[in-house]
Amino acid sequence: MIELPQRHRPSVDAHINIVPYIDVMLVLLVIFMMTTPIIEQGIEVDLPTADAKMVDFTEQQPTIVTINNRVSTLLIL
Repeated sequence: MIELPQRHRPSVDAHINIVPYIDVMLVLLVIFMMTTPIIEQGIEVDLPTADAKMVDFTEQQPTIVTINNRVSTLLIL
């Protein structure tokens, strides 16, 4: 049988140059560091105060609404 000669393929270096990505990352980091103090500034707001009580469910039970697969509604008070 005849044997075919082997082809020689050149080795391929498939490396990604990440230096531009690092440069972009550092620029974005500087931009975020400069804009963060501007965003954190705000306006003082005087919120109103009022008396409030905790809801006690021992005196009043919650309302329960049940819907079954025939779309009939059961309301328990």
